[in-house]
Amino acid sequence: MNIKIIENPPVRELNKVQEQLSFEQGLGIVDIWCSLNPSYLLAVESGENAGILSLSVGDEMAEVYKLYVPKAHRRKGVGRALFNHAVSLLREQGIKEIGIEAVGDSGLFWNEIISDYRYQMFPEQNKCIVTI
Repeated sequence: MNIKIIENPPVRELNKVQEQLSFEQGLGIVDIWCSLNPSYLLAVESGENAGILSLSVGDEMAEVYKLYVPKAHRRKGVGRALFNHAVSLLREQGIKEIGIEAVGDSGLFWNEIISDYRYQMFPEQNKCIVTI
């Protein structure tokens, strides 16, 4: 599998992913748009949009606002590739922590991803802070 990550892609591509997301049910947050210092990563596989990671980036910490992978691209490493790319970019910016909120079934995915890092859980809020 060849996954290409595009940093801050054109809005028309983001709108395509937003449209896909709008048709899926039970995904918690149903939009990709974050309002506070947004940064977007788009995964492309075989010419198709394969996933999006929306970040809100602060001076010392970032937060994953949304990580979405369409059903046809799940279980192929797209989500992990997006997260790892985000970690690399944030490290370059001097950011040392990422906040994540696990909604619905995403907890299983996030537990697998964050096991590679040091983290602090806040189970009562379904949140964790990952040290990168």
